[in-house]
Amino acid sequence: MRALSVSGPVFLLTALVACGKGGSPLEPEDIHGTYALKAVAGEGLPTSGTQLDGYTSVIVSGNLTLNPDYTFRRETTFLKIYPGGAGSTSHVLTTGGTWELYGMRKLTLQRTWGLGSKMYGRASKRRVEVWTIYESKKFVYSR
Repeated sequence: MRALSVSGPVFLLTALVACGKGGSPLEPEDIHGTYALKAVAGEGLPTSGTQLDGYTSVIVSGNLTLNPDYTFRRETTFLKIYPGGAGSTSHVLTTGGTWELYGMRKLTLQRTWGLGSKMYGRASKRRVEVWTIYESKKFVYSR
């Protein structure tokens, strides 16, 4: 009886983790496609700006494409706004690499070109959330 009471909660926890939020596991073909950037670090677009060396960086748009061949392309458009009314310039940061879906809805993006390194996240058929190590922020994409 004692073994049953110990394994009962363990089994329940395992079942809850296995089911995850939203039910059944995703298949890779469920998430192929292009997702538009909707938020960065909990803030809608355009972001309020990050002070960097000599300018403020404001993210204005972006997208993430997960291809059927397990490659991805991520583009982020941002403005560099210079102090004292010195103007601004628009830039597009493009990165790419390979992606992998594992577990129920977990996603890993390994950058093979562009800035940064691995990104981790979770996926659904309509939304992808990615936590980046390089930018130290959560990017939310949806379609």
